[in-house]
Amino acid sequence: MLHSLSSILRTPKNPSESQQSWSHWVLIALFGVLCFVPISGKLLFILGFVLLAAFIKGPLMIVVSAIFAFLISLIPPLAWVLSLFFVINELFFLARNWRFGLIAGFFFTYPFLRLLIERALPYPPLWEKFGTIIIGILFFYSLLVWFYRKNPNSHALVWSIVSLPFDCLVRFFPRFSRSSQVAKRASKKSYHFKK
Repeated sequence: MLHSLSSILRTPKNPSESQQSWSHWVLIALFGVLCFVPISGKLLFILGFVLLAAFIKGPLMIVVSAIFAFLISLIPPLAWVLSLFFVINELFFLARNWRFGLIAGFFFTYPFLRLLIERALPYPPLWEKFGTIIIGILFFYSLLVWFYRKNPNSHALVWSIVSLPFDCLVRFFPRFSRSSQVAKRASKKSYHFKK
Protein backbone atom coordinates (compact mmCIF):
# COMPACT_ATOMS: atom_id res chain seq x y z
CA MET A 1 0.00 0.00 0.00
CA LEU A 2 2.77 2.42 0.90
CA HIS A 3 4.56 1.68 -2.37
CA SER A 4 1.44 2.40 -4.43
CA LEU A 5 0.75 5.66 -2.55
CA SER A 6 4.29 6.90 -3.16
CA SER A 7 4.11 5.96 -6.83
CA ILE A 8 0.84 7.85 -7.20
CA LEU A 9 2.29 10.93 -5.54
CA ARG A 10 5.49 10.78 -7.61
CA THR A 11 3.75 10.30 -10.95
CA PRO A 12 3.98 13.62 -12.78
CA LYS A 13 0.97 14.78 -14.71
CA ASN A 14 1.44 15.62 -18.32
CA PRO A 15 0.50 19.23 -19.15
CA SER A 16 -1.56 17.98 -22.10
CA GLU A 17 -3.64 15.89 -19.66
CA SER A 18 -4.38 19.08 -17.72
CA GLN A 19 -5.54 20.78 -20.91
CA GLN A 20 -7.90 17.91 -21.66
CA SER A 21 -9.41 17.69 -18.18
CA TRP A 22 -12.88 18.94 -17.35
CA SER A 23 -11.53 21.48 -14.86
CA HIS A 24 -9.48 23.22 -17.56
CA TRP A 25 -12.55 23.71 -19.74
CA VAL A 26 -14.72 24.70 -16.78
CA LEU A 27 -12.20 27.42 -15.94
CA ILE A 28 -12.25 28.74 -19.51
CA ALA A 29 -16.07 28.63 -19.56
CA LEU A 30 -16.24 30.50 -16.24
CA PHE A 31 -13.91 33.15 -17.64
CA GLY A 32 -16.00 33.46 -20.79
CA VAL A 33 -19.22 33.85 -18.81
CA LEU A 34 -17.55 36.38 -16.52
CA CYS A 35 -16.51 38.39 -19.59
CA PHE A 36 -19.93 38.21 -21.22
CA VAL A 37 -22.34 39.14 -18.40
CA PRO A 38 -23.03 42.76 -17.37
CA ILE A 39 -21.64 44.29 -14.17
CA SER A 40 -24.47 42.99 -11.98
CA GLY A 41 -23.89 39.49 -13.36
CA LYS A 42 -20.16 39.77 -12.68
CA LEU A 43 -20.80 40.74 -9.06
CA LEU A 44 -23.38 37.94 -8.63
CA PHE A 45 -20.90 35.52 -10.19
CA ILE A 46 -18.19 36.51 -7.69
CA LEU A 47 -20.75 36.34 -4.86
CA GLY A 48 -21.52 32.78 -6.00
CA PHE A 49 -17.80 31.98 -5.76
CA VAL A 50 -17.76 33.37 -2.21
CA LEU A 51 -20.83 31.34 -1.18
CA LEU A 52 -19.48 28.12 -2.70
CA ALA A 53 -16.11 28.52 -0.98
CA ALA A 54 -17.80 29.46 2.31
CA PHE A 55 -19.93 26.31 2.14
CA ILE A 56 -17.00 24.05 1.36
CA LYS A 57 -14.55 25.68 3.76
CA GLY A 58 -17.15 26.02 6.52
CA PRO A 59 -19.61 23.21 7.32
CA LEU A 60 -18.01 20.66 5.04
CA MET A 61 -14.66 21.17 6.77
CA ILE A 62 -16.35 20.53 10.12
CA VAL A 63 -17.76 17.22 8.83
CA VAL A 64 -14.38 16.19 7.41
CA SER A 65 -12.71 17.12 10.72
CA ALA A 66 -15.23 15.02 12.65
CA ILE A 67 -14.58 12.01 10.40
CA PHE A 68 -10.83 12.57 10.75
CA ALA A 69 -11.10 12.71 14.56
CA PHE A 70 -13.25 9.56 14.60
CA LEU A 71 -10.76 7.62 12.46
CA ILE A 72 -7.85 8.74 14.61
CA SER A 73 -9.66 7.72 17.80
CA LEU A 74 -10.19 4.23 16.36
CA ILE A 75 -6.66 3.79 15.01
CA PRO A 76 -4.14 6.21 16.62
CA PRO A 77 -1.20 5.45 14.26
CA LEU A 78 -3.45 6.49 11.41
CA ALA A 79 -2.93 10.09 12.55
CA TRP A 80 0.69 10.02 11.41
CA VAL A 81 -0.17 8.51 8.04
CA LEU A 82 -3.05 10.91 7.36
CA SER A 83 -1.05 13.93 8.52
CA LEU A 84 1.83 12.95 6.24
CA PHE A 85 -0.60 12.45 3.36
CA PHE A 86 -2.17 15.89 3.93
CA VAL A 87 1.24 17.58 4.08
CA ILE A 88 2.37 15.95 0.84
CA ASN A 89 -0.99 16.70 -0.75
CA GLU A 90 -0.72 20.35 0.27
CA LEU A 91 2.78 20.58 -1.19
CA PHE A 92 1.49 19.33 -4.53
CA PHE A 93 -1.40 21.78 -4.49
CA LEU A 94 0.86 24.71 -3.73
CA ALA A 95 -0.19 26.84 -6.67
CA ARG A 96 -0.26 30.21 -4.95
CA ASN A 97 2.83 31.79 -6.38
CA TRP A 98 3.47 34.57 -8.85
CA ARG A 99 2.15 32.48 -11.74
CA PHE A 100 -1.10 31.92 -9.91
CA GLY A 101 -1.26 35.63 -9.08
CA LEU A 102 -0.90 36.47 -12.75
CA ILE A 103 -3.64 34.06 -13.80
CA ALA A 104 -6.03 35.04 -10.99
CA GLY A 105 -5.40 38.73 -11.62
CA PHE A 106 -6.19 38.31 -15.31
CA PHE A 107 -9.24 36.14 -14.52
CA PHE A 108 -10.83 38.78 -12.30
CA THR A 109 -9.58 42.07 -13.80
CA TYR A 110 -9.90 41.53 -17.55
CA PRO A 111 -13.72 41.25 -17.54
CA PHE A 112 -14.01 44.51 -15.59
CA LEU A 113 -11.41 46.30 -17.73
CA ARG A 114 -13.18 45.11 -20.86
CA LEU A 115 -16.42 46.50 -19.49
CA LEU A 116 -14.77 49.87 -18.72
CA ILE A 117 -13.34 50.09 -22.23
CA GLU A 118 -16.72 49.17 -23.69
CA ARG A 119 -18.41 51.90 -21.61
CA ALA A 120 -15.77 54.48 -22.61
CA LEU A 121 -16.43 53.97 -26.32
CA PRO A 122 -19.63 55.69 -27.51
CA TYR A 123 -21.31 52.76 -29.25
CA PRO A 124 -18.99 49.84 -29.84
CA PRO A 125 -19.99 47.61 -32.71
CA LEU A 126 -21.05 44.07 -31.95
CA TRP A 127 -17.94 42.58 -33.54
CA GLU A 128 -15.75 44.71 -31.27
CA LYS A 129 -17.64 43.55 -28.17
CA PHE A 130 -17.35 39.87 -29.05
CA GLY A 131 -13.84 40.37 -30.42
CA THR A 132 -12.55 41.54 -27.04
CA ILE A 133 -14.19 38.54 -25.38
CA ILE A 134 -12.62 36.10 -27.87
CA ILE A 135 -9.20 37.77 -27.55
CA GLY A 136 -9.48 37.57 -23.75
CA ILE A 137 -10.43 33.89 -23.85
CA LEU A 138 -7.55 33.07 -26.22
CA PHE A 139 -5.07 34.99 -24.05
CA PHE A 140 -6.42 33.27 -20.92
CA TYR A 141 -6.07 29.90 -22.65
CA SER A 142 -2.44 30.64 -23.52
CA LEU A 143 -1.81 31.72 -19.90
CA LEU A 144 -3.24 28.41 -18.69
CA VAL A 145 -1.08 26.42 -21.11
CA TRP A 146 1.97 28.33 -19.86
CA PHE A 147 0.91 27.71 -16.24
CA TYR A 148 0.48 23.95 -16.77
CA ARG A 149 4.14 23.57 -17.76
CA LYS A 150 5.21 24.19 -14.15
CA ASN A 151 2.02 23.31 -12.22
CA PRO A 152 0.06 20.69 -14.14
CA ASN A 153 -2.76 20.33 -11.61
CA SER A 154 -5.80 22.01 -13.15
CA HIS A 155 -8.16 20.91 -10.35
CA ALA A 156 -6.15 22.82 -7.74
CA LEU A 157 -6.07 25.87 -10.01
CA VAL A 158 -9.86 25.90 -10.39
CA TRP A 159 -10.38 25.61 -6.65
CA SER A 160 -7.77 28.29 -5.94
CA ILE A 161 -9.44 30.73 -8.33
CA VAL A 162 -12.97 29.95 -7.10
CA SER A 163 -11.96 30.33 -3.44
CA LEU A 164 -9.85 33.48 -3.97
CA PRO A 165 -12.72 35.99 -3.43
CA PHE A 166 -13.64 34.20 -0.19
CA ASP A 167 -10.01 34.24 0.98
CA CYS A 168 -9.76 37.96 0.22
CA LEU A 169 -13.02 38.63 2.07
CA VAL A 170 -11.90 36.67 5.12
CA ARG A 171 -8.77 38.83 5.37
CA PHE A 172 -10.99 41.83 6.16
CA PHE A 173 -12.79 40.12 9.05
CA PRO A 174 -11.52 41.13 12.48
CA ARG A 175 -9.59 38.46 14.31
CA PHE A 176 -10.31 38.04 17.98
CA SER A 177 -7.96 36.42 20.39
CA ARG A 178 -8.31 35.98 24.10
CA SER A 179 -5.07 37.80 24.92
CA SER A 180 -6.13 40.95 23.05
CA GLN A 181 -9.52 40.97 24.80
CA VAL A 182 -7.87 40.62 28.21
CA ALA A 183 -5.46 43.44 27.40
CA LYS A 184 -8.34 45.72 26.35
CA ARG A 185 -10.26 44.99 29.55
CA ALA A 186 -7.18 45.61 31.67
CA SER A 187 -6.55 48.95 29.99
CA LYS A 188 -10.16 50.06 30.62
CA LYS A 189 -9.92 49.39 34.35
CA SER A 190 -8.53 52.23 36.34
CA TYR A 191 -7.10 51.67 39.73
CA HIS A 192 -7.34 54.49 42.23
CA PHE A 193 -5.26 54.29 45.33
CA LYS A 194 -6.19 56.21 48.43
CA LYS A 195 -3.54 58.32 50.02
